[in-house]
Amino acid sequence: MGIHINGTWCDDPHRVKSHVKRQRRFEAPPECKLKLDDVNFKTISEDENALLCGIFTEAEVFKIVSECGSSKCPGPDKFNFFFIKNNWEILGKDIFKAIPLFQSSGFLLRGCNAFFITLVPKKANPSELNKFRLISLIRCIYKILSKVLVNRLRKVLPSVIDVNQSASLKGGGWWTTFW
Repeated sequence: MGIHINGTWCDDPHRVKSHVKRQRRFEAPPECKLKLDDVNFKTISEDENALLCGIFTEAEVFKIVSECGSSKCPGPDKFNFFFIKNNWEILGKDIFKAIPLFQSSGFLLRGCNAFFITLVPKKANPSELNKFRLISLIRCIYKILSKVLVNRLRKVLPSVIDVNQSASLKGGGWWTTFW
């Protein structure tokens, strides 16, 4: 597999990787600096803050694991949620140990947030980078943590989202797609 680079076909993995890195497709252009002076943002209550900052519970984590699709693609660690669910009695305690460490330090154990980016062709025989869809394969611990955080955020977002941005609330617009 390869792509066209400057009009020339290239299938050397090192050159393709170098070309993709130079594309800087995920960086914001420098002119995208927003000024938010004098904007009055809504804030969350003390109770909502306590909910967000509260210690994750094993029940909360297990609920997330139970809700995750079992047949989804495995991450770079080769494990998917089918494996984790069926071996929760063995793995659950160790998985849960990583979570308080994240909460207290803000850091994940080395390798927990490692991921692979793979290119999936949008159509048959793609020859240029924009003919591929980028997909990130992440580890299950990272997915669990992000889903626990999303569940908590889901409860407080209506308090901070302005009425003019109702498309962000559940039941409208992108919210139902991504959350």
